[in-house]
Amino acid sequence: MIDLISRAILGTKYQHRRDDLIAEGWQILFEHTDNFGVFAKLRHRNGSIIVITCDYGTGELKQKTNGEVVHTETLCQS
Repeated sequence: MIDLISRAILGTKYQHRRDDLIAEGWQILFEHTDNFGVFAKLRHRNGSIIVITCDYGTGELKQKTNGEVVHTETLCQS
């Protein structure tokens, strides 16, 4: 489990990625936040689907576009 500061940094990275996608025309279909992380599903006008997950346990931010992992980012742990 990552500490609170690392969790806040990871959450901020998630928010920036989500907000950038919204600015590009993606719409949020579903978003859920709990003590384990954040999950969001977005759809574009062209029908493409993006799923973003932020896992506080592993410190990992992952983006899948149409089911294929296109971005993974892991927060360094000390």
